[in-house]
Amino acid sequence: MSATVNSTARQHNSDDLERRIRECVDFFDQPELTHISVERRSAAQHQLRTTGTYQHTLEELRIGAQLAWRNSDRCVGRKHRRSLDLIDARAVSTALTWHRCAGSPFAAPRTRVLFVR
Repeated sequence: MSATVNSTARQHNSDDLERRIRECVDFFDQPELTHISVERRSAAQHQLRTTGTYQHTLEELRIGAQLAWRNSDRCVGRKHRRSLDLIDARAVSTALTWHRCAGSPFAAPRTRVLFVR
């Protein structure tokens, strides 16, 4: 019984990994990302195959966020997606660290931030 369960789990993980690799390839094949080097594309796929995940560069995050904004059907402000600025706060772990984040426009006094769900 456990051999069948383990075999099914491995197949599920394999299918999931293949799906994520296809999504990675599709992401890099978008016209907005054609300038990304073949080496970077290969490195992302290699990292995905070996670790199960990969980390986007700041440029990839910025372009991905702009694409997500563009593809949001219900957003009336989609045309302004190119003005989107992104702060890479992946290393931030506390609110104080975020407030002190170098170059953060949100750290300025009297700045209003609107969070929309």
